[in-house]
Amino acid sequence: WRRAVSAGKAAVAIEPRLAESHCLVADGYMALARHDLAVCWYQSALRCQAPPPDYPMFVDRFYYSTYPLRQLRRFEITLG
Repeated sequence: WRRAVSAGKAAVAIEPRLAESHCLVADGYMALARHDLAVCWYQSALRCQAPPPDYPMFVDRFYYSTYPLRQLRRFEITLG
């Protein structure tokens, strides 16, 4: 999971607008039981705007709202 966090952070450094990378980092932190950091990264995924329409790679819009919101709700139940 540490390698997943590192890979996700590298992807964010290359293209910070992609929520998929933010969610990868958050998922890694969640697996490592670093819930505080996971929450921060899911919140940063929610702040991502979808890339421009001419963005050349596949974008999964699920990661721009639905997935991070669902994960944050789980934390509220788990940590609340």
